[in-house]
Amino acid sequence: MLPIDPFLIRAIRILRSVFRDLLLGAPRATIPGRVLVVSTMTTATIAILSGDSVWYLLASIGAAVALASFALPPILVRGIRARRILPRAIHAGTPIPVRISLTNGKRLLPAIDLAVVEVGPRRGLLETPGAYVPLVPAGSTVEVEFWARPRARGVYKLDGVSVSSAFPFGFGEKRVRYETPGDLYVYPAIGRFRPDFLGDGDGDVRRPQAAPAASSLEFLDLRRFRPGDNPRHIHWKVSARRGERMLRQFARRA
Repeated sequence: MLPIDPFLIRAIRILRSVFRDLLLGAPRATIPGRVLVVSTMTTATIAILSGDSVWYLLASIGAAVALASFALPPILVRGIRARRILPRAIHAGTPIPVRISLTNGKRLLPAIDLAVVEVGPRRGLLETPGAYVPLVPAGSTVEVEFWARPRARGVYKLDGVSVSSAFPFGFGEKRVRYETPGDLYVYPAIGRFRPDFLGDGDGDVRRPQAAPAASSLEFLDLRRFRPGDNPRHIHWKVSARRGERMLRQFARRA
């Protein structure tokens, strides 16, 4: 039995993985890619009907560009592992850094021209422009960072991370979604405290009166806050609705 060249075995494995990626994970044709496919088919039809070598040459070039555009993106995104890293304290309306760790599990081929986008949460609650990664060498890990801005407080479900590549010409794009579920806890927005909030508007804060015992008081009504009133009696919910400080009025029980 003749020995088999190890280089031939490696080449057969690479070709097998290429055809597997083409069959199972065909990339999506972009708008320029659709134009390329239609123009290449039209050029090939004209070459067959006319028999002109120039049209054959143009059709061959278009077919080669299309083959490279649709064959390379699935190979580039294969073997990529993505992991999301979020900060602990997140407040509504405040930009936060979102870090994505990309690991290239391939031994020989690098990952080129990658676009990373955060998937979710829905309804546009999180503005995520994404990030661009020009190169992830084989067997290496690269961290990218982009900024997000949660618009409202609450707990949001994060679905995953989308990694895509349209190398080399942008005619075909392969997009892979990596499930990295998690909960995003967004706290209320941080505001600024006005120094005159408890004063008379001129910075004159008077000493509040001592609060009587709660058991000897009976609630009567609400009125506007005045300098010198006890800030503990401010009704914050009503004040927020009216846009001014409202104070609870009490009367001593008989």
